[in-house]
Amino acid sequence: MYYAKTPTVSLYKKNNGKYEMSAWGSGSKLKKGMQISEYIHLYKFKTHLDETADLPPWKSPITVPDAIADYLKAFHEYAAGEIEQQLAKRYTRERFRYCLTVPAMWSDKAKGVMRRAAIQAGMIKKNDMEDRLMLVSEPEAAA
Repeated sequence: MYYAKTPTVSLYKKNNGKYEMSAWGSGSKLKKGMQISEYIHLYKFKTHLDETADLPPWKSPITVPDAIADYLKAFHEYAAGEIEQQLAKRYTRERFRYCLTVPAMWSDKAKGVMRRAAIQAGMIKKNDMEDRLMLVSEPEAAA
């Protein structure tokens, strides 16, 4: 069965003692022949921004904000590349505006982490107008 939504999962590979994201979304599955001890497979990392969620402690050497920023960077590079290719570069990335949905129960602190992750990912700049990145609650976006 085809599922059009890209899962928020990332695969990190250990390289010279440091983990680097090697795949994201549907392509982040561990494959036969991979040395499992060299990889970390992260999923549901955004849920750890919900301070009210009853979750086990985060035990990865990659922090939640870094995992989010890495995922956003990879997703952004892919999406921006597709947009530029389809629109013959009529729009530069500096003109893009973004809308990310977040759970309704997220605190302002969690939304702030998401905004800083978008800056770290290179989607927006720290001094951009605040409305260049809109964080919209999921129920509001669905309405």
